[in-house]
Amino acid sequence: MGAACSFDLYSWFSRWVLIIAMFGAFLCHGGYRIEEARASSTPAFWRVDWGGFAERLERQSEDGFSKLDLFRLRRQQGKTYCHDLRRFLIEDGRLDIRVAYGYFDAVYGKKISFSYWEADPWSIGNDIFGRSLISGKSIAPALDGEEFLALMGLLTKKCPVNQPDRWACGFEVLFGGPGLRRVVLKKNITWDGQPVPAYITVTFSSASPFHEKNIGELSALQNQLSWQSARNFLEGLGSADVVFYVGHSRKLGGPDFWPPVLRSGDFKVNYDYYNELREGRRLLLTWLQARRNVHGVLGLISCESHLFLSDVLDVHPSLSVIYTKKQISAFESTVGLALYLDSILGGKCVSDVTQFLNQKIIKSDFYETVNF
Repeated sequence: MGAACSFDLYSWFSRWVLIIAMFGAFLCHGGYRIEEARASSTPAFWRVDWGGFAERLERQSEDGFSKLDLFRLRRQQGKTYCHDLRRFLIEDGRLDIRVAYGYFDAVYGKKISFSYWEADPWSIGNDIFGRSLISGKSIAPALDGEEFLALMGLLTKKCPVNQPDRWACGFEVLFGGPGLRRVVLKKNITWDGQPVPAYITVTFSSASPFHEKNIGELSALQNQLSWQSARNFLEGLGSADVVFYVGHSRKLGGPDFWPPVLRSGDFKVNYDYYNELREGRRLLLTWLQARRNVHGVLGLISCESHLFLSDVLDVHPSLSVIYTKKQISAFESTVGLALYLDSILGGKCVSDVTQFLNQKIIKSDFYETVNF
């Protein structure tokens, strides 16, 4: 996608040809199987120096874990019934989780100044190739890479000794890194005395923090990376046990993995374009219709995703859905995703997480769930 407001018929047609091909491959081969992708070269990876953005998101999530434990202890006296998803999620003997970050841009209608540096494309942590910062500007800086790093920091660190019920930690990296915008993680968990291998495939979309580069000199790479994260999400809808989308809703447009289409006058997001096309919404429903397992978890961690809830439940009434009722920030999405993942991995009560987030962290009637 470019920044033009006009409709690009060729781009739209090419994208749907690829979608149909992916959809046919899914039906013929029985779904997506986790495999190690081979890459002849690794794209460059830049970190945005947004006041330690990824590190702050990680610390805020850690604080959320500590407070959630205390919240659960206080609620044990009046414990309510929780729908046990575990028997539905591991019918094939393993837990397949997908986390797909959309193109998470920050659009202010003007160029934003920030600093950045080239980072280690294979390091999951916060390691870099030196701290010489470079100044830059962009009309719509992309931050999904920083959210990705915050989640990686949480999932791959050693599980704290003082948090024995913490599950979203201690994962090993099977393949990938931020340079590939894709990581496959694994951890052996135990449910009801039975060992269960849990896999999490995480992808993010942006080729660089710069909107101008991603629709210009890096457009070919950007399209490839956008499709990679879209594929993780769409094929996850068809076959995975748990699927999370984290990004923008584009009003009624639905999940989006490409740079934003901006208005030519004030350089703000062209929501008329998304509301008319609704491409992300159509993709979401098309791939859900191919889903064989009527059970599973779908997390739509994006602004006002309640707008898609009735359509989702019309396709799969038994699907367990996590959604939002208001505008969402990077902090609210990262903390919410981390705590929901932890609850699902531990087979714990997801409704606890929803109440905790709304009452103690966000302090607003924000997250909601259905069929949990």
